[in-house]
Amino acid sequence: MPAEARALAERDKIRINPNATSIESLKNMDVGEKFSLAEDLCKKEDKDEKLENVRNRVEKWLDNLIKNIQSEYNLNYLKSARLAKKQIKQNLNIRLILENFLIKL
Repeated sequence: MPAEARALAERDKIRINPNATSIESLKNMDVGEKFSLAEDLCKKEDKDEKLENVRNRVEKWLDNLIKNIQSEYNLNYLKSARLAKKQIKQNLNIRLILENFLIKL
């Protein structure tokens, strides 16, 4: 995981697989691992955490993933990741968006 992504994860307390920002590591996960990743990314750290904080955390994770995809030059995955980010900005169900995105990999 790039140092910048690790710093974001630590700062935002994201409990993710350290390799979960590469398409290859995501593709190699089984469905249960993908659902767990989506759950961890969308989980509120405490009952007072606002949905906006969760949305921002997921968008940052997707931004890091998009950067990694761009370096791999994989346009199909890039389009899918950008669509997921767009849907999150439209206030759709964040976890459902992530699960759908991850399963399609």
